[in-house]
Amino acid sequence: MVEVPIVISSELNTIYITGALGGFSSNEFRVLLFSEELFPRDEETEISKISACRVVENEVRMSPETAKELAVWLMEQVKEYERTFGKIRSPNSKGQQP
Repeated sequence: MVEVPIVISSELNTIYITGALGGFSSNEFRVLLFSEELFPRDEETEISKISACRVVENEVRMSPETAKELAVWLMEQVKEYERTFGKIRSPNSKGQQP
């Protein structure tokens, strides 16, 4: 395997997401990255009137091969995280450990 040097741009754009959605076609995967945000802001509001929306600001497009490589890499990272820090609760487990 050829080692390819990595250069991290000084203009690296870092975002925090709370979820993703998307789909695929025969030649690419598309992933929309979103964060859930509360609104309204900057005004006094009753708790019952506060709602949220998903704000999509980034899309990632990749080949099926890259999508599979990313999925494998991400699962390896999750396994290492769990070995180090313990099991990650599944978002739909309602507080139960997997």
